[in-house]
Amino acid sequence: MEYSSTSNYNLSEVAKAIEELHCKHAEIRFLGNDITNEFVSFFLNFFRVSCLRSIILYIDGKHFRVKDATQITETNKKVNKIIICNTQELSFADDVLTTQGTLQYFSQKKWPIDRLIINRAMFAEAFHYNTFYNNKMAIDKIGFIRNDLYLPETYGKFDKCIDICQIVHSSNFRRFWKISPDQIEELKDNALRYAIYPAREIIMSEEKFHIKI
Repeated sequence: MEYSSTSNYNLSEVAKAIEELHCKHAEIRFLGNDITNEFVSFFLNFFRVSCLRSIILYIDGKHFRVKDATQITETNKKVNKIIICNTQELSFADDVLTTQGTLQYFSQKKWPIDRLIINRAMFAEAFHYNTFYNNKMAIDKIGFIRNDLYLPETYGKFDKCIDICQIVHSSNFRRFWKISPDQIEELKDNALRYAIYPAREIIMSEEKFHIKI
């Protein structure tokens, strides 16, 4: 999920949708260099009582410090990691990391398709599902609903007239969830395909599935 001081979609409705969809994990990117401790705390209050088990935050470091992040992780137990971007401060704690790279850089950087992930749960999921698309839902800073923030396709803008749960449960939104590595032309012959996180857009050509490398 993306959010900024100019985002105007209803956080109460988002929290309600998260409950109805039984979401367990959330990644939240706070965009803009005007993000403060108070702003983040206000946002997190909407999800304090929810089914979410873990939350990862990405925050610009111009007006946000390591001490702010530490305070948030101490008072919001669902927040298990905060990455502060665009900062000269140093922190390598388990729950607070810092980097000089900008949030925009990390948002636009492609996941290396040749990087292997040794994880039993992901390995088992990859037998039947696409681990990039499956059970994922994203909301960009304007409120458009996507499978992932990286993907260009949108499924409507989140407002009172849009039932986000109905969209997520639709066959159109889920049409790539079960496209496993065995069905993708660029991956199906790779012996290590179940350990590859296929973070790429799926396209169809001549009735075959491809990913944009």
